[in-house]
Amino acid sequence: MTGVHHFVVLGLLFPAFLKSFFVGAIFADEAYTTDWLVSPIGPYKCVASSDQWDTLLVVSEFNEEQGLVSLLNKTSGSLITRKTLEYQVDDVMLKDASVVLKKAAQDGFVELDRTYLFENEWVPLANETAPFVSSCRPDNTPGVVVDLKTKTVKVIDEDSKLPVLSHELPENFALLNWVETDYKEYVKLLITTADKHSFYYHIQNGKLVETWTRDESLFGVVDHTFIDLQDHSLEEIAAEIASERKMANVWDAYWFRVTTDVERLLNFARVNKFSPGRMISKMLHLDSFRLKSGMSPEEIRNQNLKFGLSKLLVVLTKDGLLAALDVSRNGEIVWRVNTIPGQHSLKVEWFESSRELIVFTDDGSFVLLELLDENSAPVLKTEGNILKDRRSCSISSIQSLEDNGSFFVKYAQPCVHPSEIVNINDEDSIMNTKENFITDFDKNSITGYIVSQGNTLKRTWDITLDPETDVIMAYSGRQHTEVTNPGIILGSRDVLFKYLYPDLASFVVFNKQSQHLTLNVINTITGEVIYSQIHNEEHVSPARPINIVFGEHWVIYSYFSLEPTPEQKIVVVELYESLTPNKRMTTVHENPLTGVEKPEAVSLSYFFPQIIKEMAISNTKFDITTKTIILELENGQITHLPKFLLSARRKNETDMTDDDKKEFMASPYMATIPISDYYVITHFRDILTGSKAQLDCVQTNLESTSVACEIGHDIFCTRITPSGQFDVMSPTFEKGKLLMTVFVCLALCIFLKPYVTRKEVKTVWLIRD
Repeated sequence: MTGVHHFVVLGLLFPAFLKSFFVGAIFADEAYTTDWLVSPIGPYKCVASSDQWDTLLVVSEFNEEQGLVSLLNKTSGSLITRKTLEYQVDDVMLKDASVVLKKAAQDGFVELDRTYLFENEWVPLANETAPFVSSCRPDNTPGVVVDLKTKTVKVIDEDSKLPVLSHELPENFALLNWVETDYKEYVKLLITTADKHSFYYHIQNGKLVETWTRDESLFGVVDHTFIDLQDHSLEEIAAEIASERKMANVWDAYWFRVTTDVERLLNFARVNKFSPGRMISKMLHLDSFRLKSGMSPEEIRNQNLKFGLSKLLVVLTKDGLLAALDVSRNGEIVWRVNTIPGQHSLKVEWFESSRELIVFTDDGSFVLLELLDENSAPVLKTEGNILKDRRSCSISSIQSLEDNGSFFVKYAQPCVHPSEIVNINDEDSIMNTKENFITDFDKNSITGYIVSQGNTLKRTWDITLDPETDVIMAYSGRQHTEVTNPGIILGSRDVLFKYLYPDLASFVVFNKQSQHLTLNVINTITGEVIYSQIHNEEHVSPARPINIVFGEHWVIYSYFSLEPTPEQKIVVVELYESLTPNKRMTTVHENPLTGVEKPEAVSLSYFFPQIIKEMAISNTKFDITTKTIILELENGQITHLPKFLLSARRKNETDMTDDDKKEFMASPYMATIPISDYYVITHFRDILTGSKAQLDCVQTNLESTSVACEIGHDIFCTRITPSGQFDVMSPTFEKGKLLMTVFVCLALCIFLKPYVTRKEVKTVWLIRD
């Protein structure tokens, strides 16, 4: 009868168990919910109105060399579409059927049919084909006058020369971008304020009415960092426990605990309006993660805090604006502060232990800000200049060494001090107690340094290339992760041990003469090249992006091959202590200064259907989740590929043995990896990244979930789950039915137990019914 009892329980639990395997794809239930996009246009150079489309055509700057043309909805200010240009544009002329762009620096004109403005290639227009009349300069609108002293806009009647309409502009008004009026009743304005916000106004019944606004202050991001928001929900309980422990009398402590818990229970009942159903639901967390079922913003925020999904993405613009965006609240700006205006900002760094932010500029100036409250702007703690008596130098790069204010500073030529260690706190650095190794690189060399007592910097090794023939196209240090498994279990139950020496880096060298590509893996302590491979049977395009990432024991790099066939390729190299199963080296973790054993490697290449612009590796809390390679594509999309697809040990199906097929996640080798819609995390979004965009991925408290962000011209963030949300129930999971199943099973157990016991007793005494 006991077997029947277990069969009944399993039968009741099987439907719930089966249901747990059906998980909706991310684009089905999380698209445009957990991901968000900030799309600044940038400083408006000219704005033209199109009555035909009821839109505004805006010309702005994309970067120092390129321009940007955008279409805005005149009613809402939303971005309709945009197009980057290979040149800067100064002015626009709208014609009946076409648009004429005036290039910067008298470099000619470009004209295109207005119907296909953002679809076709733009064709040059000869300078002498037509006279150019600006359509976007507000000062060309007759009868409209802006008084900058009084910050007033006036509409003047051409005949009487008297003001027909007049109104004051906002106090922080900076620039009039566009104006439209009928010289009788209405005026429509597009202005820019000092804090780089664009406002669309219309004057109605003598009042200036705001129709919409766009925040353009986040244009030109140069660096970023992440701040984890702290969960303060348990601080009150921690304080109560501390008070209880300080009480000498045990009965006083007991009475304090009872009264405190009763008061908390009464408050809980009051909040839920003394509804038993609502209280039971809250206690059982039946509403967890139901983001679309009436949860308040505060409840959503508390859930995100508990699971580590609430973070601040702090971005630094080239103009010195420091802004914090709430990742879990669609990029809402929490606070902003101008750090060092008028200087070219270079880097922002976050110190978790001291809750401080530091901002550097390329002239050596810095400000140290203290974050007292995550919801308020940080306050100035100190400021200075790290160049001191070398003000003629400028900084080319700066690298944080420890969470104590020590930095490795590299100066631009022709400064006589190429690099040094700087400590902004003017205190004894913790680096004085240990030796630190630094690896620095540029296009033609890689250099190793050792930092010893007194923060002295000593060069230990270097690799110098011939600048006439060779150039370093990409560099990556090994990702420092937790090692969850030192080896790979084969189908035969043997083990291949991974090469897990931590101080490694890899770089790709392009030869200008042969157009060949070479991968090198080096020991960053000694500078020794421990592995190298060359692509000498194909020609590589240096004009296309070349990327590299270094994971646990593997290197993945991408390039575009011109010959023998134009193809985007991804190459993976996996490093092992030995390719002989069960063989392990004993010297891999010994003193690195004495040298280490070289690994054995296996490599494999794949074709990819799109050009890869940048790569990054996913990051989770315990590194148990399958690693995935996040790819930014040249077409503006972002996708990711699980690492097991990019395996260097995949074989053709005809070459796979029975043991190979038994290996976990084993699959036959396919030369081309297609793009799957299930892994495109940008969906239908139109993303402009720029040449200096940064692709980053940070962990959360959920092992299954990471936050991936692309920070460039646009700012885009989303959540990725490479192995699925195995630690979070689906929002549609029927928890009520699961609890009911458990209660029914419990009742059956209670009911059947006496019957089973009586049956066993009768069996012992051979009593037959």
